[in-house]
Formats: sequence, C-alpha cells, structure tokens
Amino acid sequence: MFKVDAYVVYGTAGVCLVKDIRKENFGGRKAEYYILQPIFDRDSMIYAPVDNEKVTIRSVIGEDELYSLIHELPERKPAWIENDKLRSETFKETLRTGDIRSIFFMLHDLYLHKFAQAEKGRKLHIADDNIMRSAENLVNSEFAHVLGLEPADVVPFILREAFPEK
Repeated sequence: MFKVDAYVVYGTAGVCLVKDIRKENFGGRKAEYYILQPIFDRDSMIYAPVDNEKVTIRSVIGEDELYSLIHELPERKPAWIENDKLRSETFKETLRTGDIRSIFFMLHDLYLHKFAQAEKGRKLHIADDNIMRSAENLVNSEFAHVLGLEPADVVPFILREAFPEK
C-alpha cells in the first residue's frame, strides 16, 4: 500500500501525488480510496480504489533504471508487428500493464515507424497515433518527474543522452 505524499503512476494518468487515503462511498460501495492528484494537471483529482485490479498503480521508476532504459536505445532492435489488429491489441495491452520499460520501448518502435512512414510520404495509422500519444504522456510525465524536467523537454533529453554523437 502506498502512503500519503508518495508519488505513483496511475493507469494512463501518469505520475500522481497521493494526497489522501480514506474510505468513500461511491455507488453504494464503501471502500478505501487513494485520492490522487496528477502532477501535471493540478486541477484534477482521481479517486482510485486501493484494491483496484483493473487499473495499474505502481511506484515511479528510479533514476538508475531510467538511465538504463535510455542507454539501451542505441543497441535495441525495433520489434514492429505488421498485422494491424494484432499490433493494436498488443500495444493496448502494453499500456494497460503500466510497465514503463515495455511502454518506453513500444514508444521507441512507434517513433521509428513514424519516421519511416514520413520518408514514404505516409502517416501513422490513427490507432498507432492514438497509442503513441498515450505512451508519450506516460513516458514524458514519469521521466519529467524523475529528472526534474518539463514534459516537453523529455524527448530532447533522451535523444542527447542516448545518441550524444548526433
């Protein structure tokens, strides 16, 4: 169980501060809830059941693990799934798991495919573009929090760190 004032990653909302933990009654169901405030959307508040099995809530990645992920990029081989339906299902499941490593590498694959498509004068499929935006929000939120950056500065930071010679 997380404590008040802890930073967590909740579903696709990104990094949130645990503001409170208390019993609430929603829809006739009395349960214990985390009261979460997304760090890059201070006007929102999320009430997440402590025992929720549908939406992933996890600790924020550590700085060492974050740098390790970034430094794997230059040696990593992309893993693109050609079948649109299978790719969409796989990518949605990757987001659902909340595993930052898998999401980060999926996002890398999406960027590479987007660049390849642009070279051919094409765009990403709409489903891929939607997944990419969700993955970007998660990665940018978490990496920005850990590194003390603004979300918009995350991709340039990753590129400088992973590919310093370019």
